[in-house]
Amino acid sequence: MKQLGSILRPSSITLAGPIRWNRWLIVGLAAVFIAALFSIRYRLVWVVGNSMRPSLRTGDLVVVDKFAYRHQSPSRGDLVVARYRGELLVKRVMGLPGERIEVRHGLVEIDGVRPVANFEVEPGWLDIAPGILMNDRYAILGDNRSIDASSFIHAVVSSSQIVGKVAWAVKW
Repeated sequence: MKQLGSILRPSSITLAGPIRWNRWLIVGLAAVFIAALFSIRYRLVWVVGNSMRPSLRTGDLVVVDKFAYRHQSPSRGDLVVARYRGELLVKRVMGLPGERIEVRHGLVEIDGVRPVANFEVEPGWLDIAPGILMNDRYAILGDNRSIDASSFIHAVVSSSQIVGKVAWAVKW
């Protein structure tokens, strides 16, 4: 019977050498660095609810650019994420500061004119009484206008409540 020491010689056992170990360490550190940079600039938000249907649905993941409005203001039609009453809302900017906004039967009027939309809206019966937005206030609204107005389908928020602009969406 051979001795165990003669079968397993130290030279026949090789572990990951320093070169292979260093390569994985560099790859791991690079991944952590990229993730840290990503989290500084972007935020991931899950869509919950049907207020943005047909554009977005429950379970879609949106990537929010937190720096999008550092040097510019939100524009009509932008998809944004805003904080409102302790919730994160994914909505579309419809009214800008100083504008008179009204919603009748799901149709938006800005200063008495219906803006041309380059996005699809689900029509409905949503009515919002006319009002003028104060300075630094934005009217954000869901694309699904058939939802009851008591839900978070619309809000008026300040620029400080806007987390960022939706850069892209991952739809499931």
